[in-house]
Amino acid sequence: MKTPLLVLALVLSSLSLGLQIKNVRTVPLFDKYLVPARISDYDYRKMQADTKMIQDDAIMNDGVGVPFVFRLSDDHQRIICRVDVSEKDLPKSHDEQKKVLEQKAWMAIGDVALAFDIVDDKSVTHAVKVEFRSIEGMVKKGAEAENYAEFSDGQLIFH
Repeated sequence: MKTPLLVLALVLSSLSLGLQIKNVRTVPLFDKYLVPARISDYDYRKMQADTKMIQDDAIMNDGVGVPFVFRLSDDHQRIICRVDVSEKDLPKSHDEQKKVLEQKAWMAIGDVALAFDIVDDKSVTHAVKVEFRSIEGMVKKGAEAENYAEFSDGQLIFH
């Protein structure tokens, strides 16, 4: 009589453990950074002003501006970077445009990976998405302007 109860308990225990393992959810990559930091309001505002001044003073190369972190995705799995581009100043050849945009995207990805200690190659390419926004498009349509291109998971897509 004890043996069947022991076997039943073992089966139920294994089933329970299996269900617990199956329902384990991974913690979003950037959740660990969403905690309060010890920084004064002055230092925070100084960093914001410095960043804005650097962006405003940076020279566009080949019609491509300086990347900046725009936001964190809703699921906290990706950082979205933005880069302003001037369509009229981009290289005329599609291949040259692709080369310039990919170089800028990889630079942004590398900088974000260093800042957030991301070392796994697969995690790095998925953790950062780079959106290229046309200055001319934003002048015409404002915030409603579509991306000129985007670099996601190692692929550049023109829109």
